[in-house]
Amino acid sequence: MYEISNTMDTAPRTAFTAQELGRLIRDTRKALGKSQTALAEALQVRRQTIAELEAGGNVGLHVMFSALTYLGKGVAITDARPTAAAMRAMLEDEDE
Repeated sequence: MYEISNTMDTAPRTAFTAQELGRLIRDTRKALGKSQTALAEALQVRRQTIAELEAGGNVGLHVMFSALTYLGKGVAITDARPTAAAMRAMLEDEDE
């Protein structure tokens, strides 16, 4: 699981798949008003490489980390399993 966050965000956005991570990168790029071409030029890669990254394709980790850095984001590794409190809340919801 990946979380994309920075100090400007109120809550991290979580991705469990390469496609979800690509979508988060695309959404962040668009929110910053950047084009795929601008991002590609900044990273010195082809625009197609950025399209592949945003589609969850197989691109190098160095490209992903460079894109995240350029967009002012980072990766946090977190436990994907629910906490005990979350499990209790799920069970309580089923009882109602």
